[in-house]
Amino acid sequence: MGATPRSEMKLSSTAKEQSSADSYCTDHTTSINWVYFVGTPQNPSLSNISCTLNRTEQNPCWSFNEIFTHLSIDILNRLPKSNSTDYVCLNYTVTINVVSDMVENRGRRTACYNNLPDVDLTVNRVHIALTITSTDALTPKVISCFKEERHILSHPPFLLEPQPMTSIIIDNVKVHNMFLRAHGIRRTILQDVIIQDNHVNTDFFKAEHSKLIDSSIILPETDEVFLENTTFSGDLLIDGCKTVYINNLWYHENNMSRLKFTNCNTVLMENSKFHIAQRTAIIFETTINVAISSSEFEYIHTEDGEEDEYTITVSLVFNMKILGSVFKNKKGGGWIKMVSVGKVFAALTASNNTCTKAETIFYFYLCKIVEISNSLLSNNSASHSGAMIVMKSDSVTIGNTILDGNTAIKNGAISLAEICDTISVYSSVFTNNHALKGSGGAMSVLGGRNKMYLMDNDFSSNGAKISGGALHAMHVHHLEISLTTFQRNTVEYIIRDDSSFYLSSGGAISLFNCQATTITDTKFINNQANRGGALYTGDATAISDSLFKNNFAFDTGGAIFYASSFGSEFDYVNQTLPVLLDNVLMEENRAAIYGSNISSPIVSFSASIVEKMTDGGIFKYYPGEKMVLQFNHMLDRQGNNIPVLYELPSIKISDNNFVLETNYSKHKENLIEIQIAIQQTSTVDLTNYHAPISISISFSETNFSIVIPFLIDECPQDFVVSYGKCVSGFPLSKVIPAIVATSIVLTFLAIVGGAFICVFCGLCSWKMIKVARGVYVRQRSEKEIEEKLLQQNIPIEEYGSVNSDEHNRSAATHNNDYYIISAHELKIKKKIGEGSSGSVYKAKYNMMDVAVKSIVRSDDTHENFEKEVMLLVQLRHPNIISFYGICISESQMCMVVELGQNGSLEEMIKEMKKGKMKMTFKEKLKILIGISNGMKYLHSIQPKCLIHRDLKPGNIILDHSNTPKVCDFGLSRAVSITTQTNSLTANIGTLIYMSPELILEDDSSEERSNNNLLLLRENATKIDVYSFAIIMYELLFEETPYWNENCEKLNYFNHHNNGTSSEKKIKMFNLLYHVANNEKRPLIPFSNVDEMCIWCEKFMTNDDATNEDFLIGFDMYIKLMKQCWSTNPRERPSFERILLKLTDIFNMDL
Repeated sequence: MGATPRSEMKLSSTAKEQSSADSYCTDHTTSINWVYFVGTPQNPSLSNISCTLNRTEQNPCWSFNEIFTHLSIDILNRLPKSNSTDYVCLNYTVTINVVSDMVENRGRRTACYNNLPDVDLTVNRVHIALTITSTDALTPKVISCFKEERHILSHPPFLLEPQPMTSIIIDNVKVHNMFLRAHGIRRTILQDVIIQDNHVNTDFFKAEHSKLIDSSIILPETDEVFLENTTFSGDLLIDGCKTVYINNLWYHENNMSRLKFTNCNTVLMENSKFHIAQRTAIIFETTINVAISSSEFEYIHTEDGEEDEYTITVSLVFNMKILGSVFKNKKGGGWIKMVSVGKVFAALTASNNTCTKAETIFYFYLCKIVEISNSLLSNNSASHSGAMIVMKSDSVTIGNTILDGNTAIKNGAISLAEICDTISVYSSVFTNNHALKGSGGAMSVLGGRNKMYLMDNDFSSNGAKISGGALHAMHVHHLEISLTTFQRNTVEYIIRDDSSFYLSSGGAISLFNCQATTITDTKFINNQANRGGALYTGDATAISDSLFKNNFAFDTGGAIFYASSFGSEFDYVNQTLPVLLDNVLMEENRAAIYGSNISSPIVSFSASIVEKMTDGGIFKYYPGEKMVLQFNHMLDRQGNNIPVLYELPSIKISDNNFVLETNYSKHKENLIEIQIAIQQTSTVDLTNYHAPISISISFSETNFSIVIPFLIDECPQDFVVSYGKCVSGFPLSKVIPAIVATSIVLTFLAIVGGAFICVFCGLCSWKMIKVARGVYVRQRSEKEIEEKLLQQNIPIEEYGSVNSDEHNRSAATHNNDYYIISAHELKIKKKIGEGSSGSVYKAKYNMMDVAVKSIVRSDDTHENFEKEVMLLVQLRHPNIISFYGICISESQMCMVVELGQNGSLEEMIKEMKKGKMKMTFKEKLKILIGISNGMKYLHSIQPKCLIHRDLKPGNIILDHSNTPKVCDFGLSRAVSITTQTNSLTANIGTLIYMSPELILEDDSSEERSNNNLLLLRENATKIDVYSFAIIMYELLFEETPYWNENCEKLNYFNHHNNGTSSEKKIKMFNLLYHVANNEKRPLIPFSNVDEMCIWCEKFMTNDDATNEDFLIGFDMYIKLMKQCWSTNPRERPSFERILLKLTDIFNMDL
């Protein structure tokens, strides 16, 4: 890597002539030294006299224009005529003394737009060295140009044609509002000035003892740039320079600005102070050497707004050094990101930085060598790593460095990922660093198949949530730890079941797939974790001359716990001791369950069936019958007795016609309950099934299985097979005797019944009268509803209907009388549902399958029925149920609507919960997108939007392609600006789908006044959004939102809360109270990204849970769901926003 060379200039005839002219001018130069005075004359009458060299300080030239006009005339007079062959060399040294402030106005130019003649340098050479200074050294004068507006294009130029110029020196002058090509600035204040030099091969630019305020310096192709003892704010853009030297610069910025150095050989920055704002960017690109020393970078918060991920970015730099510099008080983004840097050496201090918009404070990517020495990194926090990330680099060295009080959500203080060669950490101190939801409180090392050396370090009081309180290492090829102390490091996350042993393991160190590890002369004191209070290892580890003292494990392995890593090259099954100990002291280590010093998973055990009598020595179980397994004589590889079944076994059944359902709730009693169920796709006949069957039981590190044979029995009397299990059916054995007895009684009653025949005749007459009256009532009701339908004058277009052509809209508007359907046109096939107010039937109408919703007539139901019909007539949308008409009889009112060929969403969720139906995450998203599209349509209706108020899975039907249709609008309300809020809480919908504001509004009149504002029109639609969030939950997790404390899927991690889980079984009205007042929501089974990944791999078996896009989309889904059930309605998104979000997730590569 190196700086880009200067622009290659091809030798031309002009260039050759110019070279000859340079040689000639060495001995034939005419030097002219002139001094001018400029300012306001004391005698105003002299202002009309031409400017000459005779003007004095008392009677100066009145403008710079005059001076440059005089100078131009002299140059032209000295140059030869056009036909002359003489070559003229002129060297002007011009000093302009500013006597008074030169401030331009619109009517008079006195400072800017000066000009010099165009000189043909092929036959002449003119050099002008111009110095502008104040006559009074104690009172710098002002030179200010007039400009129309504050924009780079509007800065007036000081000099229009600077071609003959060689240098401009500004000394002890205040310059405002100017575009300037200067080479030197001394003791000068520049405000709103642009300094730019576009000349090729410019020797230098220098600014010293000056102030450049809100100015820009643009220097391409300059040999040397010096900024010393200067205050600066604005842009500094340097490209193609040999050397940039910045010393004692005070940089402060309040606006968006850049300091950019590109294609340079060397950039040196020392003894400087930078006050960085949100929008400041410092960039080093394509440069050979960059060195920052004894400088201070401090973040000064100015205003809210966008900011870059990192303030300082370094790329394609050969050598980068940061020495004795301080980085502090950063908020938002990180400090430095380096990409493709050759060698990085840093000795720095970074403190009190909080990074919320980047992964870490210092990020090194694709760097060859990274060396951190004599540094202090304290009280920093970020999302991934609190202080530093080094990724995909060749080697990393950290020495004589202190890391204290750094925190990160994921991986503690430092993350080293995919280091190719060597990691060396020596003579460093790691204290009070924490991985709040991840692993490796002090340091996390992942991948690379590298060599890692830790020597003479101190790891104290570090903590992690998952594993490795101080150090977490995965896939390290060779690891050596020596002369290091680990004390008071902890892992907080506690698990009890599962076989993922590395979780909650290794209070000090967690090693996973680290193939060759040696630990010598190391102390482990007062560390604690769930497994392996001091050390967890998954591979062969040699430990010598070390001390393990007073370490504690909540479960097992007070000092050391070892288990087989996935892909480990060590044969754990056939070897007895993968941890080799030599002169290792074990003192006062403790474990709550077993293995005070060293332990492993279960390698030996016995299992038997309890609570079951045998039939001739053979166990018999019918499908659904509970089988209880008891575990005894459990030992680990060290011979430790294991009193409690904390590790879950693998239980398999030999016959593919059956599956096992396992309940681990009694594992503390060493009991596991299982049930055999018939496979969903199997057609087993239990009456003739005599094939031998068995279950095999093993643990992750046992080299044997225990096999228990048994027979499948028939279902008990009066039991039937349902969902693969025998369940209680119709009790025929009890009913038949009852039927016989009943027949005798009925014979007697038949004799008595003849006496009532006369009464029956009278009743028939009464019935005929009643039927006639019913016909009249039915005809009258049909007529009333027909008239109301005909009076519907609101066109469908005003309700924002979609996917309906002009013919359908016209038909719906003008032919409402066709919605009256005669009973003989309907052919009822079967009942498909039943509710409190009526039933739902499948029927045929005009050769089409329809659903007929039958409602018992009453005053209340007639009004609701009429209201729902009036509403359905006006709704047309592919995700809203289609309405075909009504049919009214004497006692019932029937509504004919679209039939959901695949039932309701509620039924689908039940099928998925029972395992009879499987659905991918993307298929679920498609259903939710349809629901949100339909709800967006309802909420967009004008002038009164429609609030459903009873949105739930049971009110969403699915057609043959699983396209969802929102239905059941009996509780819907049209809401306008003048709608009273109490109308929204009358006859509210299903309780668990009710939003908190509805619960509070309906709860008491006192709270109603306090919460009235929550139910304003703009928030009324958010009632349905809350219900939609609960639907999102049920469809994703395939479980009911509450009362699921025994569900393994939803309590996979919460099993470890020792009974403190909030998922206790409570009564409905207590639940409503907690939902409204304590923000209780359905249980999400994971609390961070790592847990989410583990959960998805175990339970999202229909998807590729290792796909990064899937995990990102899944996380976006969870966040959207939480936003939808926010307590404050204003924080819930609209269905338009929800539809966009879900569509974005659906379009990802899931």
